[in-house]
Amino acid sequence: MIVVCKAVRRGTKRALVSCDFPFGPLQEGVDSALRAAIRIVKEGGADMVKLDGASEFPETVRAIVRAGIPVFAQFGITPQTALHFGVEYSAMLKPGAQMPEQMTTKLVDDAKRLEDAGSALLDFTHSGPVAGPPVVKAVSIPVVGGLGGGPWLDGRMRMAHAAIGYAASSLESKTETYAHVARVTLDALTAYAEDVRAGRQIKGGIPIKS
Repeated sequence: MIVVCKAVRRGTKRALVSCDFPFGPLQEGVDSALRAAIRIVKEGGADMVKLDGASEFPETVRAIVRAGIPVFAQFGITPQTALHFGVEYSAMLKPGAQMPEQMTTKLVDDAKRLEDAGSALLDFTHSGPVAGPPVVKAVSIPVVGGLGGGPWLDGRMRMAHAAIGYAASSLESKTETYAHVARVTLDALTAYAEDVRAGRQIKGGIPIKS
């Protein structure tokens, strides 16, 4: 993550650089997470660190913030939280899904806990129109989200490769994107393979005179 963060830092002029924690340091404890956060900032050049599943580690969030490092804290609906409340995770992601009141209450409490620990902003995963509004209302820091986000949040995130339909999974996806790069790429590689098999001149190659 430090190698990738350094590359992003070199290409950045004005944007805020947030670096995701890899799995491990957060789960190992406060001291391990604090050492990792300091390395990401000092060596990687990050402006803030992003902690997935931060609601389970409020004291770690507090320690990192106390060290002067802003925290982008992620929380939300996961397969584990859905199972805890006796609902199917896949069902929670569908339009019009009904969320148990206890789940909404927990998500609001998680958001408050993360704000109290000093988080600079929150990443609410799979917020949805039921839990999203009360969470945003409950805290004074920005609440943004990608998957399952909407106008009920303070802001939306969209991964660049998903927005342009880059991944192979985009070939069969019904999600609206700004481009279909995966389809263009597949068509180009298919045409290239056909030229190779047929022994035709490769496009972009140096013509050979007989």
